[in-house]
Amino acid sequence: MKNKKTLFGFIAFAVIIFTLAGCGGSKPNGTYVDAEGDVSITFSGNKLTIDEYGEKIEGTYKAKDGKIHFTDGEYEESWEYSLEGNTLILDDTVFSKKTASKGNNTKGSLVGRWSLEEGSRRKNPEDMDLLKDGRGIVDGTGVTWKVENGRFYLMHPLAAFSSVYSISGSTLTLRKDDGEVLKYKKK
Repeated sequence: MKNKKTLFGFIAFAVIIFTLAGCGGSKPNGTYVDAEGDVSITFSGNKLTIDEYGEKIEGTYKAKDGKIHFTDGEYEESWEYSLEGNTLILDDTVFSKKTASKGNNTKGSLVGRWSLEEGSRRKNPEDMDLLKDGRGIVDGTGVTWKVENGRFYLMHPLAAFSSVYSISGSTLTLRKDDGEVLKYKKK
């Protein structure tokens, strides 16, 4: 019986350490903006501020069991959430983390060669060579590109591509408006 108590104690300790390390219970921190740039949500400690079209609502929140539980003292709301890198999904709305940058740092992290690793190759960019000046070559065709309000845009006179993006290490994740997820590796 003593061995069972020791085993359960070790498992409980491991779960606590895993959660504190952010590996299995990560909760949002910082400011996240929706694709249109109309709504921002800021998480700081247990405080939550929602700025929707310039109107702010402030309150407290708890992240528990895959849900964000929010209250401002009078109003209560819960949303299912998932957090992957700099992408936060509340119910069906995708938000990108607003990162502090000097000049065009966010755009600078996209500069380079990217190759599609996960996702459909049909009607999606496979190989992208993105240059500092906003030009590039995608699947052998010259394009222009930009990032704006948490979205990545590729433009060509005959076609255009747009999605919410996030970067984690050498992985670029593009989440299209139809929910399709594409993952690229930097070469």
